[in-house]
Amino acid sequence: MKALKWFKRWPRAPKRDSSTHAMGQQREEVELLRFFMVLPEPIALPDGFQFAGTVGDGQPHEKRLDDPLVGLTFYQADVPGGRMESSLRALMSVTARAPSLPKHTGGADTAVGVTVQHTVVEAVTTRDSPDTIPDDDAHDPRLWSPRADALTRCITLTDRVLRAHRQATESTYGALTYVRLPNPVLVYSAHGIRETVLLDGETHVFTEPVGDWGDPSVIMLDHTNLADPFAGKEWDGDVAERFDYWLREQERGNPTNLWRERFIEANRALRVTGEMANAVIQSNTSCEVLLDTVLALLLWEEGADPQAAAPIFEHGKVLRRVTREYPSRLQGTWSTKSGAIGDWYTNCYRLRHRVVHAGYMPSPREAQAAVDSALNLQRFVWDRIAARRTTYPRSALMTLAQSGLEQRGLWSGKIRRFAEEVAPTEPNWRDAYSAFYRDLMDELLQQDGS
Repeated sequence: MKALKWFKRWPRAPKRDSSTHAMGQQREEVELLRFFMVLPEPIALPDGFQFAGTVGDGQPHEKRLDDPLVGLTFYQADVPGGRMESSLRALMSVTARAPSLPKHTGGADTAVGVTVQHTVVEAVTTRDSPDTIPDDDAHDPRLWSPRADALTRCITLTDRVLRAHRQATESTYGALTYVRLPNPVLVYSAHGIRETVLLDGETHVFTEPVGDWGDPSVIMLDHTNLADPFAGKEWDGDVAERFDYWLREQERGNPTNLWRERFIEANRALRVTGEMANAVIQSNTSCEVLLDTVLALLLWEEGADPQAAAPIFEHGKVLRRVTREYPSRLQGTWSTKSGAIGDWYTNCYRLRHRVVHAGYMPSPREAQAAVDSALNLQRFVWDRIAARRTTYPRSALMTLAQSGLEQRGLWSGKIRRFAEEVAPTEPNWRDAYSAFYRDLMDELLQQDGS
Protein backbone atom coordinates (compact mmCIF):
# COMPACT_ATOMS: atom_id res chain seq x y z
CA MET A 1 0.00 0.00 0.00
CA LYS A 2 1.42 3.34 -1.02
CA ALA A 3 2.26 6.03 1.47
CA LEU A 4 -0.03 8.52 -0.26
CA LYS A 5 -3.11 6.65 0.94
CA TRP A 6 -1.81 6.58 4.47
CA PHE A 7 -1.28 10.33 4.60
CA LYS A 8 -5.04 10.75 5.04
CA ARG A 9 -4.90 8.78 8.29
CA TRP A 10 -2.03 10.48 10.08
CA PRO A 11 -1.48 14.09 11.22
CA ARG A 12 0.96 15.50 8.68
CA ALA A 13 3.38 18.29 9.44
CA PRO A 14 2.01 21.60 8.11
CA LYS A 15 3.80 23.70 5.58
CA ARG A 16 5.97 26.25 7.32
CA ASP A 17 4.82 29.85 7.51
CA SER A 18 5.34 32.72 9.90
CA SER A 19 3.47 30.91 12.71
CA THR A 20 5.52 27.72 12.42
CA HIS A 21 8.98 27.62 13.93
CA ALA A 22 11.27 24.60 13.74
CA MET A 23 12.51 23.10 16.99
CA GLY A 24 16.01 21.75 17.59
CA GLN A 25 16.41 18.18 16.32
CA GLN A 26 13.05 18.63 14.61
CA ARG A 27 13.39 15.74 12.12
CA GLU A 28 14.31 12.13 12.86
CA GLU A 29 13.86 8.76 11.20
CA VAL A 30 11.48 6.31 12.91
CA GLU A 31 10.02 2.88 12.26
CA LEU A 32 6.23 2.79 11.93
CA LEU A 33 4.02 -0.18 12.77
CA ARG A 34 0.59 -0.58 11.20
CA PHE A 35 -1.66 -3.04 13.02
CA PHE A 36 -4.92 -4.55 11.73
CA MET A 37 -7.10 -6.09 14.43
CA VAL A 38 -10.67 -7.41 14.50
CA LEU A 39 -12.78 -6.19 17.40
CA PRO A 40 -14.59 -8.82 19.49
CA GLU A 41 -17.93 -7.13 18.76
CA PRO A 42 -18.93 -4.96 15.77
CA ILE A 43 -19.12 -1.24 16.52
CA ALA A 44 -21.51 0.96 14.54
CA LEU A 45 -18.95 3.58 13.53
CA PRO A 46 -18.95 4.82 9.93
CA ASP A 47 -16.77 2.80 7.58
CA GLY A 48 -13.48 4.70 7.36
CA PHE A 49 -13.97 6.64 10.62
CA GLN A 50 -10.64 8.10 11.81
CA PHE A 51 -9.26 9.22 15.14
CA ALA A 52 -5.78 10.07 16.39
CA GLY A 53 -4.39 10.78 19.84
CA THR A 54 -1.50 10.35 22.21
CA VAL A 55 -1.50 7.45 24.67
CA GLY A 56 0.19 7.34 28.06
CA ASP A 57 -0.05 5.16 31.14
CA GLY A 58 -2.41 7.40 33.08
CA GLN A 59 -5.85 8.81 32.41
CA PRO A 60 -6.33 10.73 29.12
CA HIS A 61 -6.00 14.07 30.93
CA GLU A 62 -2.67 12.99 32.47
CA LYS A 63 -0.56 13.56 29.37
CA ARG A 64 3.22 13.68 29.09
CA LEU A 65 5.17 15.38 26.34
CA ASP A 66 6.68 12.13 25.08
CA ASP A 67 3.46 10.07 25.07
CA PRO A 68 3.37 8.17 21.74
CA LEU A 69 0.85 9.04 19.03
CA VAL A 70 -1.58 6.51 17.56
CA GLY A 71 -3.74 6.93 14.45
CA LEU A 72 -6.89 4.80 14.06
CA THR A 73 -9.16 3.96 11.13
CA PHE A 74 -12.29 1.84 11.61
CA TYR A 75 -13.57 -0.41 8.82
CA GLN A 76 -16.78 -2.43 8.54
CA ALA A 77 -16.76 -5.84 6.83
CA ASP A 78 -19.48 -8.42 6.22
CA VAL A 79 -18.13 -11.95 5.80
CA PRO A 80 -19.80 -15.37 5.44
CA GLY A 81 -19.84 -17.95 8.22
CA GLY A 82 -19.55 -17.28 11.92
CA ARG A 83 -20.29 -19.23 15.07
CA MET A 84 -24.06 -19.13 14.45
CA GLU A 85 -23.55 -21.14 11.27
CA SER A 86 -21.06 -23.52 12.90
CA SER A 87 -23.46 -23.98 15.83
CA LEU A 88 -26.22 -24.97 13.45
CA ARG A 89 -23.89 -27.40 11.70
CA ALA A 90 -22.97 -28.91 15.07
CA LEU A 91 -26.67 -29.38 15.89
CA MET A 92 -27.30 -31.03 12.54
CA SER A 93 -24.29 -33.32 12.99
CA VAL A 94 -25.37 -34.52 16.43
CA THR A 95 -29.08 -34.93 15.70
CA ALA A 96 -28.11 -37.01 12.66
CA ARG A 97 -26.46 -39.61 14.92
CA ALA A 98 -28.47 -39.26 18.14
CA PRO A 99 -30.64 -42.38 18.66
CA SER A 100 -34.39 -42.48 17.99
CA LEU A 101 -34.60 -39.23 16.02
CA PRO A 102 -36.00 -38.90 12.49
CA LYS A 103 -33.25 -38.49 9.92
CA HIS A 104 -33.15 -34.96 8.53
CA THR A 105 -32.08 -34.06 5.03
CA GLY A 106 -29.26 -31.79 4.00
CA GLY A 107 -26.41 -32.97 6.22
CA ALA A 108 -24.08 -31.17 8.56
CA ASP A 109 -22.04 -29.52 5.81
CA THR A 110 -24.94 -27.70 4.20
CA ALA A 111 -24.24 -23.97 4.02
CA VAL A 112 -26.98 -21.78 5.47
CA GLY A 113 -25.88 -18.48 3.95
CA VAL A 114 -25.27 -16.62 7.21
CA THR A 115 -23.03 -13.56 7.14
CA VAL A 116 -21.63 -11.74 10.15
CA GLN A 117 -20.46 -8.18 10.58
CA HIS A 118 -16.99 -7.38 11.85
CA THR A 119 -15.28 -4.12 12.71
CA VAL A 120 -11.60 -4.03 11.80
CA VAL A 121 -9.31 -1.37 13.24
CA GLU A 122 -6.22 -0.09 11.50
CA ALA A 123 -3.84 1.40 14.06
CA VAL A 124 -0.51 3.05 13.33
CA THR A 125 2.16 4.08 15.80
CA THR A 126 5.92 4.17 16.12
CA ARG A 127 7.83 1.01 16.93
CA ASP A 128 10.01 2.79 19.48
CA SER A 129 8.53 3.53 22.89
CA PRO A 130 9.52 6.02 25.59
CA ASP A 131 9.54 3.29 28.27
CA THR A 132 10.81 -0.28 28.35
CA ILE A 133 9.06 -3.47 29.45
CA PRO A 134 10.28 -4.60 32.90
CA ASP A 135 12.04 -7.95 32.91
CA ASP A 136 9.51 -9.33 35.40
CA ASP A 137 6.68 -8.63 32.92
CA ALA A 138 8.41 -9.85 29.77
CA HIS A 139 6.44 -13.12 29.76
CA ASP A 140 3.01 -11.53 30.26
CA PRO A 141 1.81 -9.11 27.52
CA ARG A 142 -1.38 -8.37 29.50
CA LEU A 143 0.70 -6.26 31.88
CA TRP A 144 2.63 -4.24 29.31
CA SER A 145 1.99 -0.50 29.44
CA PRO A 146 1.02 1.75 26.51
CA ARG A 147 4.27 3.72 26.88
CA ALA A 148 6.29 0.51 26.62
CA ASP A 149 4.51 -1.48 23.90
CA ALA A 150 3.16 -0.45 20.50
CA LEU A 151 0.21 -2.86 20.32
CA THR A 152 -0.88 -2.05 23.87
CA ARG A 153 -1.20 1.67 23.11
CA CYS A 154 -3.17 0.88 19.94
CA ILE A 155 -5.57 -1.23 22.02
CA THR A 156 -5.76 1.51 24.67
CA LEU A 157 -6.69 4.27 22.22
CA THR A 158 -9.21 2.00 20.47
CA ASP A 159 -10.83 1.29 23.83
CA ARG A 160 -11.03 5.02 24.47
CA VAL A 161 -13.00 5.44 21.25
CA LEU A 162 -15.23 2.44 21.97
CA ARG A 163 -16.09 3.65 25.45
CA ALA A 164 -17.07 7.07 24.10
CA HIS A 165 -19.27 5.40 21.48
CA ARG A 166 -20.78 3.17 24.17
CA GLN A 167 -21.63 6.23 26.26
CA ALA A 168 -23.15 8.00 23.26
CA THR A 169 -25.30 5.07 22.15
CA GLU A 170 -25.80 3.13 25.42
CA SER A 171 -24.66 0.02 23.57
CA THR A 172 -23.96 -3.06 25.68
CA TYR A 173 -20.69 -4.26 24.17
CA GLY A 174 -17.69 -4.65 26.44
CA ALA A 175 -14.59 -2.51 26.76
CA LEU A 176 -11.52 -3.58 24.78
CA THR A 177 -8.57 -5.16 26.55
CA TYR A 178 -5.67 -7.31 25.42
CA VAL A 179 -7.48 -10.43 26.58
CA ARG A 180 -10.64 -9.61 24.60
CA LEU A 181 -8.84 -8.94 21.32
CA PRO A 182 -9.33 -11.89 18.92
CA ASN A 183 -6.44 -13.69 17.27
CA PRO A 184 -4.67 -13.04 14.98
CA VAL A 185 -3.40 -9.48 14.56
CA LEU A 186 -1.58 -8.46 11.36
CA VAL A 187 1.22 -5.91 11.46
CA TYR A 188 3.04 -4.08 8.66
CA SER A 189 6.10 -1.87 9.00
CA ALA A 190 7.57 1.08 7.11
CA HIS A 191 10.17 3.76 7.61
CA GLY A 192 8.92 7.19 8.59
CA ILE A 193 9.95 10.72 9.49
CA ARG A 194 8.96 12.28 12.82
CA GLU A 195 9.06 16.07 13.05
CA THR A 196 8.63 18.26 16.11
CA VAL A 197 7.44 21.82 15.47
CA LEU A 198 6.24 24.82 17.44
CA LEU A 199 2.83 25.82 16.08
CA ASP A 200 1.01 28.83 17.51
CA GLY A 201 3.09 28.59 20.66
CA GLU A 202 2.42 24.87 21.22
CA THR A 203 4.65 21.87 20.58
CA HIS A 204 3.32 19.33 18.06
CA VAL A 205 4.74 16.04 16.83
CA PHE A 206 3.97 14.87 13.28
CA THR A 207 4.94 11.54 11.74
CA GLU A 208 4.80 10.50 8.09
CA PRO A 209 5.68 7.19 6.42
CA VAL A 210 8.09 7.15 3.51
CA GLY A 211 8.00 4.42 0.86
CA ASP A 212 5.82 1.33 0.78
CA TRP A 213 4.63 -0.93 3.59
CA GLY A 214 6.24 -4.34 3.63
CA ASP A 215 4.66 -7.78 3.83
CA PRO A 216 2.64 -8.41 7.01
CA SER A 217 3.64 -10.39 10.06
CA VAL A 218 1.12 -12.38 12.09
CA ILE A 219 0.84 -11.81 15.85
CA MET A 220 -0.81 -14.52 17.94
CA LEU A 221 -1.93 -13.02 21.23
CA ASP A 222 -1.04 -14.81 24.46
CA HIS A 223 -4.47 -15.31 26.04
CA THR A 224 -7.19 -17.95 26.33
CA ASN A 225 -10.08 -15.90 24.92
CA LEU A 226 -10.37 -17.98 21.77
CA ALA A 227 -12.85 -17.33 18.97
CA ASP A 228 -13.24 -21.10 18.71
CA PRO A 229 -12.81 -22.36 22.30
CA PHE A 230 -12.11 -25.96 23.18
CA ALA A 231 -13.47 -28.06 26.02
CA GLY A 232 -10.38 -27.90 28.22
CA LYS A 233 -9.01 -30.63 30.48
CA GLU A 234 -9.74 -34.18 29.41
CA TRP A 235 -11.98 -36.38 31.50
CA ASP A 236 -9.99 -38.90 33.48
CA GLY A 237 -10.25 -40.75 36.76
CA ASP A 238 -8.91 -37.83 38.79
CA VAL A 239 -11.38 -35.38 37.24
CA ALA A 240 -14.23 -37.86 37.68
CA GLU A 241 -13.48 -38.28 41.39
CA ARG A 242 -13.32 -34.53 42.03
CA PHE A 243 -16.43 -34.01 39.91
CA ASP A 244 -18.38 -36.43 42.11
CA TYR A 245 -17.17 -34.61 45.24
CA TRP A 246 -18.06 -31.11 44.04
CA LEU A 247 -21.42 -32.23 42.69
CA ARG A 248 -22.31 -33.74 46.07
CA GLU A 249 -21.24 -30.59 47.91
CA GLN A 250 -23.17 -28.44 45.47
CA GLU A 251 -26.31 -30.50 45.99
CA ARG A 252 -25.77 -30.34 49.76
CA GLY A 253 -25.38 -26.56 49.62
CA ASN A 254 -22.07 -26.61 51.49
CA PRO A 255 -21.37 -22.93 52.38
CA THR A 256 -17.60 -23.44 52.62
CA ASN A 257 -17.51 -23.90 48.84
CA LEU A 258 -19.40 -20.74 47.92
CA TRP A 259 -16.26 -18.63 47.60
CA ARG A 260 -14.89 -20.90 44.85
CA GLU A 261 -17.56 -19.83 42.35
CA ARG A 262 -16.71 -16.16 42.82
CA PHE A 263 -12.97 -16.82 42.56
CA ILE A 264 -13.45 -18.77 39.33
CA GLU A 265 -15.50 -15.85 37.97
CA ALA A 266 -12.69 -13.47 38.95
CA ASN A 267 -10.12 -15.59 37.14
CA ARG A 268 -12.36 -15.82 34.09
CA ALA A 269 -12.84 -12.05 34.05
CA LEU A 270 -9.08 -11.57 34.20
CA ARG A 271 -7.95 -14.23 31.73
CA VAL A 272 -10.87 -14.92 29.38
CA THR A 273 -13.31 -12.03 29.13
CA GLY A 274 -10.78 -9.28 29.93
CA GLU A 275 -13.16 -7.47 32.32
CA MET A 276 -10.74 -5.91 34.78
CA ALA A 277 -13.33 -4.19 36.97
CA ASN A 278 -15.29 -7.41 37.32
CA ALA A 279 -12.10 -9.29 38.16
CA VAL A 280 -11.52 -6.95 41.11
CA ILE A 281 -15.14 -7.10 42.28
CA GLN A 282 -15.34 -10.88 42.09
CA SER A 283 -11.94 -11.30 43.76
CA ASN A 284 -13.05 -9.28 46.76
CA THR A 285 -16.44 -10.98 46.85
CA SER A 286 -14.76 -14.39 46.98
CA CYS A 287 -12.64 -13.20 49.92
CA GLU A 288 -15.55 -11.80 51.90
CA VAL A 289 -17.61 -14.93 51.31
CA LEU A 290 -14.68 -17.10 52.38
CA LEU A 291 -14.07 -15.08 55.54
CA ASP A 292 -17.71 -15.11 56.61
CA THR A 293 -18.40 -18.76 55.84
CA VAL A 294 -15.26 -19.86 57.67
CA LEU A 295 -16.14 -17.70 60.67
CA ALA A 296 -19.62 -19.23 60.64
CA LEU A 297 -17.99 -22.68 60.52
CA LEU A 298 -15.87 -21.92 63.58
CA LEU A 299 -18.91 -20.60 65.45
CA TRP A 300 -20.86 -23.73 64.53
CA GLU A 301 -18.11 -25.92 65.92
CA GLU A 302 -18.11 -23.82 69.08
CA GLY A 303 -21.81 -24.63 69.46
CA ALA A 304 -23.11 -21.11 68.85
CA ASP A 305 -26.81 -20.45 68.32
CA PRO A 306 -27.66 -18.88 64.92
CA GLN A 307 -29.77 -16.15 66.53
CA ALA A 308 -27.02 -15.25 68.99
CA ALA A 309 -24.35 -15.33 66.25
CA ALA A 310 -26.27 -13.14 63.78
CA PRO A 311 -25.19 -9.75 65.22
CA ILE A 312 -21.55 -10.65 64.52
CA PHE A 313 -22.37 -10.69 60.79
CA GLU A 314 -23.74 -7.17 60.61
CA HIS A 315 -23.82 -5.96 57.02
CA GLY A 316 -20.80 -3.91 55.97
CA LYS A 317 -18.70 -4.88 58.99
CA VAL A 318 -16.39 -7.46 57.43
CA LEU A 319 -13.27 -5.56 58.53
CA ARG A 320 -14.45 -5.55 62.12
CA ARG A 321 -15.03 -9.29 61.95
CA VAL A 322 -11.56 -9.85 60.51
CA THR A 323 -9.77 -7.87 63.22
CA ARG A 324 -11.98 -8.85 66.17
CA GLU A 325 -13.25 -12.37 65.62
CA TYR A 326 -10.43 -14.17 63.84
CA PRO A 327 -7.27 -13.48 65.89
CA SER A 328 -8.58 -15.11 69.07
CA ARG A 329 -9.82 -18.16 67.18
CA LEU A 330 -7.17 -18.85 64.54
CA GLN A 331 -4.32 -16.70 65.90
CA GLY A 332 -1.71 -15.42 63.45
CA THR A 333 -1.52 -11.90 61.95
CA TRP A 334 -4.90 -10.44 60.95
CA SER A 335 -3.86 -6.80 60.62
CA THR A 336 -4.94 -4.91 57.51
CA LYS A 337 -1.48 -3.28 57.40
CA SER A 338 0.65 -6.30 56.48
CA GLY A 339 0.71 -9.89 55.33
CA ALA A 340 -2.01 -11.68 53.39
CA ILE A 341 -4.74 -9.67 55.12
CA GLY A 342 -2.97 -6.40 54.34
CA ASP A 343 -2.57 -7.36 50.67
CA TRP A 344 -6.25 -8.28 50.45
CA TYR A 345 -7.27 -5.02 52.10
CA THR A 346 -5.19 -2.92 49.70
CA ASN A 347 -5.51 -4.85 46.44
CA CYS A 348 -9.06 -6.16 46.78
CA TYR A 349 -11.15 -4.49 49.45
CA ARG A 350 -10.14 -0.86 48.90
CA LEU A 351 -9.77 -1.21 45.14
CA ARG A 352 -13.21 -2.80 44.89
CA HIS A 353 -14.61 0.18 46.81
CA ARG A 354 -12.97 2.54 44.32
CA VAL A 355 -14.30 0.55 41.35
CA VAL A 356 -17.85 0.31 42.66
CA HIS A 357 -18.26 3.75 44.19
CA ALA A 358 -15.98 5.93 42.05
CA GLY A 359 -16.32 4.18 38.70
CA TYR A 360 -12.58 3.56 38.57
CA MET A 361 -11.29 1.39 35.71
CA PRO A 362 -8.49 -0.83 37.09
CA SER A 363 -5.48 -1.70 34.99
CA PRO A 364 -4.62 -5.32 34.08
CA ARG A 365 -1.83 -5.18 36.67
CA GLU A 366 -4.27 -4.08 39.39
CA ALA A 367 -6.75 -6.79 38.41
CA GLN A 368 -3.97 -9.38 38.48
CA ALA A 369 -2.92 -8.17 41.94
CA ALA A 370 -6.52 -8.50 43.15
CA VAL A 371 -6.78 -12.10 41.95
CA ASP A 372 -3.36 -12.95 43.40
CA SER A 373 -4.27 -11.38 46.74
CA ALA A 374 -7.51 -13.35 46.87
CA LEU A 375 -5.61 -16.58 46.27
CA ASN A 376 -3.04 -15.71 48.93
CA LEU A 377 -5.82 -14.93 51.42
CA GLN A 378 -7.40 -18.32 50.79
CA ARG A 379 -4.06 -20.04 51.43
CA PHE A 380 -3.55 -17.99 54.59
CA VAL A 381 -6.97 -18.96 55.98
CA TRP A 382 -6.38 -22.66 55.28
CA ASP A 383 -2.94 -22.47 56.89
CA ARG A 384 -4.40 -20.88 60.02
CA ILE A 385 -7.08 -23.56 60.24
CA ALA A 386 -4.36 -26.19 59.84
CA ALA A 387 -2.38 -24.59 62.66
CA ARG A 388 -5.47 -24.75 64.91
CA ARG A 389 -6.51 -28.24 63.84
CA THR A 390 -6.68 -29.60 67.37
CA THR A 391 -8.86 -26.71 68.57
CA TYR A 392 -11.17 -26.88 65.55
CA PRO A 393 -10.77 -30.47 64.30
CA ARG A 394 -14.14 -30.61 62.53
CA SER A 395 -13.46 -27.36 60.68
CA ALA A 396 -10.02 -28.59 59.68
CA LEU A 397 -11.33 -31.89 58.35
CA MET A 398 -14.23 -30.23 56.52
CA THR A 399 -12.04 -27.68 54.76
CA LEU A 400 -8.60 -29.25 54.40
CA ALA A 401 -9.49 -32.92 54.75
CA GLN A 402 -6.84 -35.60 55.12
CA SER A 403 -5.15 -34.65 51.84
CA GLY A 404 -4.69 -31.00 52.83
CA LEU A 405 -3.23 -31.94 56.18
CA GLU A 406 -0.94 -34.52 54.59
CA GLN A 407 0.37 -31.89 52.16
CA ARG A 408 1.34 -29.79 55.17
CA GLY A 409 2.88 -32.74 57.00
CA LEU A 410 0.23 -32.54 59.73
CA TRP A 411 -1.65 -35.81 59.36
CA SER A 412 -0.64 -37.33 62.67
CA GLY A 413 -1.22 -37.18 66.43
CA LYS A 414 -4.49 -35.81 67.79
CA ILE A 415 -6.09 -34.81 64.49
CA ARG A 416 -5.55 -38.24 62.96
CA ARG A 417 -6.88 -40.03 66.05
CA PHE A 418 -9.88 -37.69 66.07
CA ALA A 419 -10.58 -38.42 62.38
CA GLU A 420 -10.25 -42.18 62.84
CA GLU A 421 -11.88 -42.64 66.26
CA VAL A 422 -14.26 -39.74 67.03
CA ALA A 423 -15.46 -38.46 63.67
CA PRO A 424 -17.17 -41.71 62.59
CA THR A 425 -19.35 -41.65 65.73
CA GLU A 426 -20.80 -38.17 65.15
CA PRO A 427 -23.67 -37.04 62.90
CA ASN A 428 -22.86 -35.73 59.44
CA TRP A 429 -20.98 -32.46 60.00
CA ARG A 430 -21.58 -31.02 56.56
CA ASP A 431 -25.34 -31.35 56.81
CA ALA A 432 -25.30 -29.93 60.36
CA TYR A 433 -23.16 -26.94 59.37
CA SER A 434 -25.22 -26.28 56.24
CA ALA A 435 -28.37 -26.19 58.36
CA PHE A 436 -26.67 -23.84 60.85
CA TYR A 437 -25.60 -21.52 58.01
CA ARG A 438 -29.08 -21.44 56.47
CA ASP A 439 -30.61 -20.56 59.85
CA LEU A 440 -27.96 -17.86 60.30
CA MET A 441 -28.75 -16.35 56.88
CA ASP A 442 -32.49 -16.46 57.61
CA GLU A 443 -31.88 -14.65 60.88
CA LEU A 444 -29.81 -11.97 59.10
CA LEU A 445 -32.54 -11.47 56.50
CA GLN A 446 -35.12 -11.04 59.23
CA GLN A 447 -32.97 -8.49 61.01
CA ASP A 448 -32.39 -6.58 57.76
CA GLY A 449 -36.12 -6.50 57.11
CA SER A 450 -37.06 -5.37 60.60
